Amino acid sequence: MVLTRRAATAARSIIRWLPNEILSTVAQELPTADLHVLCLTSRLLRNIATPLLYRCVHLPTLSQLKCFLRTMKQRSGASFHSHVHELYAPDKEGSGTYTPRLLKALTKMLCQLSNLDILCILFAHPAAFTELLEHGFFPRLTVFLYTIQPETATAVASFLNRHTTITDLTLLFTERVDLPGPITLPQLVHMNIPNHCFSSFDLDGVSLEALSIVLLPFDADITPTLPLFHAMSRLTRFTLLSAVEHLDDATELHKIIAHLSHLRRVKIRRVAGNLGNITWAGAVEIAVELGRFDSLWSVELDSVVDQSCDAHKVVNLWGDACELLIAVKFEERSWRWSPDEEDWINTSFE
Repeated sequence: MVLTRRAATAARSIIRWLPNEILSTVAQELPTADLHVLCLTSRLLRNIATPLLYRCVHLPTLSQLKCFLRTMKQRSGASFHSHVHELYAPDKEGSGTYTPRLLKALTKMLCQLSNLDILCILFAHPAAFTELLEHGFFPRLTVFLYTIQPETATAVASFLNRHTTITDLTLLFTERVDLPGPITLPQLVHMNIPNHCFSSFDLDGVSLEALSIVLLPFDADITPTLPLFHAMSRLTRFTLLSAVEHLDDATELHKIIAHLSHLRRVKIRRVAGNLGNITWAGAVEIAVELGRFDSLWSVELDSVVDQSCDAHKVVNLWGDACELLIAVKFEERSWRWSPDEEDWINTSFE
C-alpha cells in the first residue's frame, strides 16, 4: 500500500466507512512516510496518524534534533506533547556539536512531555540536563537510560527517587561516580548499572527479573554485590559486562553460582573487545561450574576456543555437565541442542 501516490483517492474510498479501531490497527503497521501522508488527507486520518507518528521519537543526529525542536515550537506543535511516549537521544555525533542554548531548548521541551514512558538520554555532556533532573517529573515513566557525570550524580539520585514507577534502569558512566543514597525504586524488574553503584540502592522488597552488572577497572569484584540478590527468586537472567582486561569465565561463574544458582540465562560479555581464551582445561573448569546451576538453559561467553580444542567437543562437555542446557554461544557462534538429532547443532548461519 503506497499512500504517497494514492492519498487523495484513498480518502474518498472505503476507508471512510471503516471503524476507527480497524483504521488505527492498520495505521500501526505503516512506515513513517505513509503516516506523514495520512496527516495530509483528512481530519479523521490525521487524528489517527498523528499520535502514532509522534509516539516514538529518535534524535540520533543534530539535524534531527533541531527539526524536532522546530516542530514542537510551532503553534500546532503544542498539541503533540501528549503524543510522545518514547524519546531516544543517543548523541551519536558527540556532545561537542550541541550548544548550551540548544540543550536548554531540549530540556525545556522534555519537561513538557507529560506522557513519557521511556526516556533515553546518552549525552556525554557534563551537567547538560541538571534542570531536567532536578525539576522534571514524568508520572508514567517506566524506562530510564542516562549517562552520569560527577556534576549530575546528586540530581540523578533525586530524579530517580521522584520516579518510583521506573521498572527498567540503565546508568552509564564515563568515569567513577558515587551516587548518593538511598535510592528507592520498588517496581524495578531490570537493572543495568556499574558494580560500585548497587550499594546506593535500597533493594528491600524489589523483585528483579533481569540483572546486568558492569565491571569497571577500579571495581572489578562482584563478590560483595551478589548477596544483595540472593533472595530474588524471580531473577532468571544475568549479564556481566566487563571492561576489565583479564577476566576468567570459570572464576566469575563460581562467584555467580554462590548466590544465584537458580538463574536460567547467563551472559559474560567483554565490552572492551578483549575476548577470553578457552583451553580444554578451562572448558573443564567451566563445565564444573555450569553443572552447579539448578535450572540453567542458556550460557553466552565472549571467549574464543583455543585452536588445540574442538568447539563441538567443548559444547558437548558443557551439555553433559548441565542437564537442562540447550543454548550455548561463544566466539560469535551459536549452538542449540536438537532433541531429534540428539546432538548440538551450530545455528550461526541459519
